[in-house]
Formats: sequence, C-alpha cells, structure tokens
Amino acid sequence: MTETCAGTLVVHATPDSECTEPHCPECQELSHSLVIPCADVDGDCPLCAAELSENAAA
Repeated sequence: MTETCAGTLVVHATPDSECTEPHCPECQELSHSLVIPCADVDGDCPLCAAELSENAAA
C-alpha cells in the first residue's frame, strides 16, 4: 500500500523529485495529491539547468 503525503512533489527534468515535506515517506507521484514541474516554482533550478545544457550540447 502506498502512503500518502500532504506535501507537494516537485518533479525535475532529471529523474529526480523532491517533496516539500521533510519526512516524506516516498517521492512518487501516486503518493501526492499535488505534483508540479520545477519550472513552475519561482527561481532557477540547478538540476534542470544542468540537464538542459547537456541536452543542448548534444
């Protein structure tokens, strides 16, 4: 059974995800009611910036 989390799951362009709750049981989309791409969060994301520059160079 998947535990639910009250936090927001932030999904990056890389395979990484992070939750706004520090004690999140698992960072999977199924356990969160709110899932947003990191591009929707105000500010620059170093994980996605690195991924985008690697893809642009390829």
